[in-house]
Amino acid sequence: MSDENHKFEVFHFSQPTEEYSFSERNAKLLTLLPNLNNAMDHVLSHSVVADRKGLTIFMLARRCRNDFEEILLLASNGHGFAALGILRSMFEKLVDASYLHKHPEELMPFGIII
Repeated sequence: MSDENHKFEVFHFSQPTEEYSFSERNAKLLTLLPNLNNAMDHVLSHSVVADRKGLTIFMLARRCRNDFEEILLLASNGHGFAALGILRSMFEKLVDASYLHKHPEELMPFGIII
């Protein structure tokens, strides 16, 4: 796919056929994504206390959001098994963040050193 403005081929990762099938199968999910994205933006736009607990939980939450975006990208392009591996990792980060939020005394034993 040459473009007259470029002297090189542009790589396209997107697989339109897979994206269409994903969108068709997951139409309900796609209607929820704008609200979910707004909620994630709202949660992650707050200031956090720059201490061990605040920064650890904030960074785990940010990683969860990044993982979710990667899951959508992979799944929508036909790479469901790869997305499942990231889903497990995302879930583990969510559990860690929830636990550490409730039990900040576990930050040191948990191995978080800032």
